[in-house]
Amino acid sequence: MLRLGLIGCGGHGRTLASAAAEVEDAVIGGFADVDIGKAENLARDAGGGDAFSSAEAMLKAAGVDAVLIATPHPTLRDGCLEAIEAGKHVFVEKPMALNAAEGAEIVAAARAADLRLMVGYCLRFAEIRTKMQSLLGQGCAGDVQAISAGKGGDPLTGWLAEADSGGGQLLFLGSHLVDQIIWLLGEAPVEIYASVTYRQDTGSDETSAFQMRFPGGAVAQCIVSQAVGSYFDFVEFMGRNGRVRSDWPLNTIQIASPGLATYGGGLSDTAQIRVTSDPRMPMYVAEIREFVDAVRSGRDPSISGEEGLTVLRVLDAVVESANSGIPVTLNANRPVVGRGARTAPGESMRHREGSSR
Repeated sequence: MLRLGLIGCGGHGRTLASAAAEVEDAVIGGFADVDIGKAENLARDAGGGDAFSSAEAMLKAAGVDAVLIATPHPTLRDGCLEAIEAGKHVFVEKPMALNAAEGAEIVAAARAADLRLMVGYCLRFAEIRTKMQSLLGQGCAGDVQAISAGKGGDPLTGWLAEADSGGGQLLFLGSHLVDQIIWLLGEAPVEIYASVTYRQDTGSDETSAFQMRFPGGAVAQCIVSQAVGSYFDFVEFMGRNGRVRSDWPLNTIQIASPGLATYGGGLSDTAQIRVTSDPRMPMYVAEIREFVDAVRSGRDPSISGEEGLTVLRVLDAVVESANSGIPVTLNANRPVVGRGARTAPGESMRHREGSSR
């Protein structure tokens, strides 16, 4: 039985605890949060396990093999490094860190210690997106030329609204969107061109519009916003054979592929698939199961720290391009710099201790 520790016992920590309870051969034995009441309540509701007021105390006393980290963005890096130093495998919620510089520290530490590191991009396990991946593999779109994608909704609140707490829609949901496109396409972008507007009250990014150019020739246009009165999350791939679009959590897939009779033989024909599974909890269970299996078998998880670092490099480039007004070229030798949250030019970041997401 793999013994897990949970760092961060807020709303998302509860979600991960519920998911872990459905995973065979794993149990959460320790719950840590700077708000000890949250840790105690979750330990009780989960049916067992010890509660701690700090990750350090849990790592010393709980006898855990691996940890799940679900804290606010500014404390993800420190939580990861502390757990790795204690010899624990790490599942960390996206975006893994505030920026690529912090992400690189985590990846290097995990590799040096030969520990498994997985980033929680849960939408890779959502049926609406795994079906889309399968359709792309069948050639529904063919040679992909263009991608359109967006994610966002109402204005963020709490620490997610504050620039100096690592808030803003770009890190919160933009990280998901970038990961989805890279995963589905199977390529990392080589150039970023972006425009970002910022909230007047909190300084966090409000709407980010950015283009990613890929080495195979595809171009992705992306919108991430916290200024929209309705939640949206879509990814559409358009290629020489047709197009495929999936919307989450609406759980619908639209296909227009003249070359595949199953999905309409005419240029104007569009087929729709309705996914009936729960759009949320199954993907969380699947990602925790993947992490547990990777640890038990000693292999890299399907979402590695390096993949999380690639996403952070893209997000850093979005801000850099928006600030400079020119495209940013990405390559493996590009240096990673910066330690603060993404803020509007001229603003600063106060690193604050967080407890839970």
